[in-house]
Amino acid sequence: MNATTLTPRAVADVAAPLRERSVELLGSLSDAQLEVEAVPTWSVADVFRHLAEADRTVVLLSHLVHFLPSRDLESANDRALARLRALPRERLQKELAAWGRRLRAIMRVSPAPLGRARIATMFGRVSLAWFASMRVYDEWVHQHDVTSALGMAPPELWPELRDILAEMQLRGLAAKPVTELDGWDGVVEVQLTDSSLPPWRFDLDQREFGVGVTREPSAQITTDVATWTLLAADRVKWRDEVAAGRITIDGDQPVAEAVLAVVRIV
Repeated sequence: MNATTLTPRAVADVAAPLRERSVELLGSLSDAQLEVEAVPTWSVADVFRHLAEADRTVVLLSHLVHFLPSRDLESANDRALARLRALPRERLQKELAAWGRRLRAIMRVSPAPLGRARIATMFGRVSLAWFASMRVYDEWVHQHDVTSALGMAPPELWPELRDILAEMQLRGLAAKPVTELDGWDGVVEVQLTDSSLPPWRFDLDQREFGVGVTREPSAQITTDVATWTLLAADRVKWRDEVAAGRITIDGDQPVAEAVLAVVRIV
């Protein structure tokens, strides 16, 4: 694995074109399309409100508290939309662009050692650079929510973005499968076919996770970054993706299916 993938500067370089696509997408939609439900209880317009407000709270240093182990992230997101509900589309576009610029400016000047600082969260102990990559993950997933709801082509994934999404999940997924699958034995290897990152493994018996697990895998899961990201975001169901051929399983199928059943970020 490229150890420098998750740096504040690398994340900022991917976040810039991703946000440009969000601003362009918002501007291209009709008023009727903005009112279509994108995710349960959120309209398409609400998705863009959430992205703008999330960047604002990061810049103002209030967003990290939402990720403390005791916090309800979804309720916090719903409350945060209220500030932007009355804004016309043009003003929302400006908010989306402006707060995205401010956040990227902070990331670009943040020294790499600061990005490696780790804090305790609902995802375990993760770095501040990981939180920066969480914004990229959130934005791409929500772009997909919008395009899917409106019957449009899915959002673009380019190589640098794929690697950021892959490593973000690599570092944030450890907590769930290795703690929730208590009593299971086996080593499950995950290979993302369109990422430059090497495979990583869940060792369920030793409760270890990552690229450093040395036990040979008893099962392999193979998929692409987009499918894995949507699975982690609970946008698709693993059984459907297996049936469609977007996820393949080799080896010990029950243990691989047990891992797929608990793969979640948010």
